[in-house]
Amino acid sequence: SAAATRQSAITAALLQAAAVPLETARACARVARLAAAVAERGNTNAASDAGVAALLAEAAAKGAAYNVRINVASLAERSQGAALLDEIGRVLRETSDHARRAEAAVESSLAP
Repeated sequence: SAAATRQSAITAALLQAAAVPLETARACARVARLAAAVAERGNTNAASDAGVAALLAEAAAKGAAYNVRINVASLAERSQGAALLDEIGRVLRETSDHARRAEAAVESSLAP
């Protein structure tokens, strides 16, 4: 029926709309990982810059997660977005872990 076809198209569009910010969040996790590595092992004069990069990556990942969640919440059958929600949760935890590592490295570099 036309209604079923329309609903199927809406579902596909919402899933795609959630997939794009999920990919952004994955990129943020990679940035936070690299920033933490720089903060831990790089030039100590650049530690604060790396720490800021990790914090900004974390903030961007959280923003991307909001977009994933709002699109999944709009699905008629939210179970269709369960895997996306699971993954965005994992990506956020990973990003936050890297940001905490970077913060610890910055604090260590600033200690007398």
